[in-house]
Amino acid sequence: MGANSFITKPVTFASLVEVMKTLVKYWFEIVKLPLEAVKEKHGQQPYQSSVH
Repeated sequence: MGANSFITKPVTFASLVEVMKTLVKYWFEIVKLPLEAVKEKHGQQPYQSSVH
């Protein structure tokens, strides 16, 4: 398949809302993107620009 994971299609609107909440939490609160991890390793805060 070429995917690390997949999401099954929700059947109801309420299920869709729950799936979307979970995705938002995962991508914006839990996951560490590679660029953020590199910046933290080098002493920069995530989203902090190195240009002054």
